Amino acid sequence: MTNLARLLLSPHGRIGRKAFWRGWGLTVLISLGAWLIPVVGGFISLSTLWMWAALCAKRLHDLGQSGWAQLAPLALATASVLCGVAVMALGIVVSEQMGAFFTREAASMGAKGVLLLVLLVGPSVWLVFTLWLGLAKGEAGENRFGPTPDVRL
Repeated sequence: MTNLARLLLSPHGRIGRKAFWRGWGLTVLISLGAWLIPVVGGFISLSTLWMWAALCAKRLHDLGQSGWAQLAPLALATASVLCGVAVMALGIVVSEQMGAFFTREAASMGAKGVLLLVLLVGPSVWLVFTLWLGLAKGEAGENRFGPTPDVRL
């Protein structure tokens, strides 16, 4: 496997900060470029999810963490979206049942506020996680996931 393929496809081993940012940039470019190809582009773009997971796993390994730790921010972002949708649905039901107390405009404004919150929390979790992975210094020397990463990737 070439260095580039190993960087983007293998979740094993460790990578440093520079390799992480290079991989991140390539993954973003592949994902964006894939959407220019009708039909097939969507499937290509979905494959970048694996690339992202592999990059995160290797970077977490460099920090001495299990690759499975990336599920925590995913769960938090997903939970925020699901909670926001549930609150919006509840607001709609309550506004329909208590129409005399709440105007449709007030319910709509509340739903928009929740939607804004959901759109900010999920991406913010991923932004902070990505910045942490890309900026935190890895463990010095060999750890349980392998030797110190090769900076030439």
